[in-house]
Amino acid sequence: MKKLFVLSIAALAFVGCSHDFGNYSYVDVNTLPDKDPSEVTEEDIQANVASIFGTIDPNQDWSLINSGSIEVIANAPLNDIVKVQILTESPFFNPEAEVISEAYVSKGETVTLPYDAAKGLDEIIAACIDSKGNYYIRPFEAGTKSISFSTTTAKARTRAGDEGINANAIVIKGADAMKSISAGRTIYANLATETDDSDMKSFANNQHLNLWEGSNWENEMLWQISANGNIGSSWNVVNGAIVRNIEGGISPEEKSELTSIFNNFLGRSSKNGVKQDNMSSIRNGAAVKFFNNQLVSDGVTPITFIPVQMASTDLPNTDVYYYYYNPDTAPTDEAELANYIKALPKFKAMHCGYTKDAANVGTTEFFKVHEYLLPYFGDTDNMLNAVKCETDGKLYRIRNGFENNNKPSYLTYLNNCTAGGDKMNNIYNDNSSEIANQLWQVFKYNGRTILYNVGAQKFLVGVGSYMQNVNKTWATVFTSSIDMARFSAFYGDSENHLWFNSGKTEALGFNGNNNRVAVNKTKADKNKIVWYFDEYTNTGKSFNTMSELIINDPASQTTAVSAVIPRNYRVGFMLRKKNSGVQTDDYTNQNLLKSKNTGCVYSFGELNKVINQFPDFSSAVNRYSMKVDDPRVATFNANCKTYLTFEDGVDCNFSDLIIEVTSGGEQILDEYDVSYFSYTMCFEDSPIADYDMNDVVLNFVRQDPTHVKVSLLACGAHDELFLRGLKDKVSTLNTLKEDTEIHAMFGVPTESFVNTDRSTTKDPIVDVFEIDENMRLSDFIMEIYVWDATKEREIKLAGKNQDPHAIVIPGNFEYPLEKTCIKTAYPLFSNWAHNAEIDRLWFKNSVETCVYKK
Repeated sequence: MKKLFVLSIAALAFVGCSHDFGNYSYVDVNTLPDKDPSEVTEEDIQANVASIFGTIDPNQDWSLINSGSIEVIANAPLNDIVKVQILTESPFFNPEAEVISEAYVSKGETVTLPYDAAKGLDEIIAACIDSKGNYYIRPFEAGTKSISFSTTTAKARTRAGDEGINANAIVIKGADAMKSISAGRTIYANLATETDDSDMKSFANNQHLNLWEGSNWENEMLWQISANGNIGSSWNVVNGAIVRNIEGGISPEEKSELTSIFNNFLGRSSKNGVKQDNMSSIRNGAAVKFFNNQLVSDGVTPITFIPVQMASTDLPNTDVYYYYYNPDTAPTDEAELANYIKALPKFKAMHCGYTKDAANVGTTEFFKVHEYLLPYFGDTDNMLNAVKCETDGKLYRIRNGFENNNKPSYLTYLNNCTAGGDKMNNIYNDNSSEIANQLWQVFKYNGRTILYNVGAQKFLVGVGSYMQNVNKTWATVFTSSIDMARFSAFYGDSENHLWFNSGKTEALGFNGNNNRVAVNKTKADKNKIVWYFDEYTNTGKSFNTMSELIINDPASQTTAVSAVIPRNYRVGFMLRKKNSGVQTDDYTNQNLLKSKNTGCVYSFGELNKVINQFPDFSSAVNRYSMKVDDPRVATFNANCKTYLTFEDGVDCNFSDLIIEVTSGGEQILDEYDVSYFSYTMCFEDSPIADYDMNDVVLNFVRQDPTHVKVSLLACGAHDELFLRGLKDKVSTLNTLKEDTEIHAMFGVPTESFVNTDRSTTKDPIVDVFEIDENMRLSDFIMEIYVWDATKEREIKLAGKNQDPHAIVIPGNFEYPLEKTCIKTAYPLFSNWAHNAEIDRLWFKNSVETCVYKK
């Protein structure tokens, strides 16, 4: 015999003698004569009810439940099973899920569970629970006779295996690598700060790029698989990622399970139509607290994932990247770890638009069309080669071919870094204190020329598209950034030109009419784009020269080491979102850098500190509950599978992109301590009532199979009131007594209102009573009523055609404030009273200012 106990959502019922509300005309209660309570007639009561609620549905039985029973076979794919439950909702990251029925069983056993579920719920949840508290759920509709967890086609974590995957065919070329948007913004912000140019500083500040100043993102590189085609078995390279098609798509059972798992936890709007903020649940999950919201590789199978929902409208222009590292060799301090991860290579995992187009479904539909593979490219901090630039060790004055007044002009650092500032001057003599400002070292990088000024200890570079839309793309600046030196290295030729672009259409040249140097010159400028390098031979002076110049260059080609990432490695994710109006991948393009709806967001919260302050992303912090260091990817386990859910915008619902991790990652398990369902019982003491339903308020919750906690929450009446129905029940605390008046239990005079306005606030009076494990909690509650000693009347639960003076409501109901009618506090209540088939969940939609808040 299984140990079985049942929790029930009790019926909503009203008390009094039978009345035909459907045939009674509407009467203004204010026209009723003042009467002594003993003189109040049934007609008076009836008129008051009709004046407040209007015509009541004659079929209204005031019941809010679907009662039934279901045979549950405890055969979910868990290692062990200790009990089964019937739940109100999915338990995964969902604090609103509660138990309404429960039984202790062993794996494979069958038990029949009676249940009472709230009318209006689209589905009910059956669950198996193992000894560690892990849940496996299946949804069902009221009236379903039997449920088995083995009938689902949603298998527990398929294993991709590495059979047939040719790692040698997975090739990345340096020519296809690029800086991230975060890197581009950092380089520009640092450059704008380092220079003295007002236009650059203004642009950086106005577009909020200055947020990236000194943020250490400048070395972040993005990589993708270079060649399209088959790499073995059914895997192919498409859009820089490794993907294969899923035959048969998604089954109806899988779709139903995913809907149950995500619609409550990650619903795109809450039950009252307001955007649902899930940040708190995600922040406190095990993946965030223990693994910085990163996967842990199992080291046995390749990590693969399947997108199952794409709700964000920005996804067609979005890519997902991944990174990995060995936690044994990485920093342990979070800030240091964040800087370490910034420089790690980010590998393209998926182009979202490709899968979204292939799915061809609505934004909130679940689907399966593609599976993606995340290969391992070996342990490397950056996949960059340290290239030592060539130099002849000499110092040069650099003279332009154009002469002003028959005098040569030399490239010179004139103690400023403005983009449009003068950079040409007459020759300095050897004894000049500023002679170093006119001396240069020349370095060769991949056959290109880098100019380093000895006095300034900075490189001369053209800003190009970093100055787009501020009318200075021609400008040159001095910078200490090696990244800028690499990006702006000049292309030389046999005619002593220094070209800014590989097409050799924009040259470094002298303006002639002033002392400025620009990179927008052409061959039409003739000798103004000719440069002569005059060696400086005064060996009697010593200068602070650069001994060597090392530039990090993308590796020309990298081949995957394996399809499997080593065991215990951390694997994190980045989502790169481009605004649909930005048509370029060039990280130096200011259209890309300044776009408020463009940027990179990460699973590790420390990496989001800057983007979470950048418009439009900062609205998640300013309007919702996200903190600047919160993650933007949630990692959690449900039904023996691991899921990644992304927040690419502002509303913190984390349902913009949902991915199922199908293999290769260890399960990161959260413990879900699902509470028992509670019930609130509200009484109205006066026959001619205002129906604020707070004259006595009780709460009931089952603590375990044999104990019920009963809490006296409030008393909004001046009559002498007593609880009844508890006398024959065994009390543990002996605090709720039938012979003690309710106000006296709170320690206040009868004329006091307790916890119905702010005049008198008291802690609830709590008692615990024994209950038979097979008894419904609803049956326990139905025995409780109130005795009004002032009016000498009982107030009990009732059914059809009885006065609305007592209510039992599912959950921790927020009862109306003093003198506030229930139909005012809960506008949908009247709809339901008029038609018993609609708005059965009226108690979930309150007017916040009309209900009592604890």
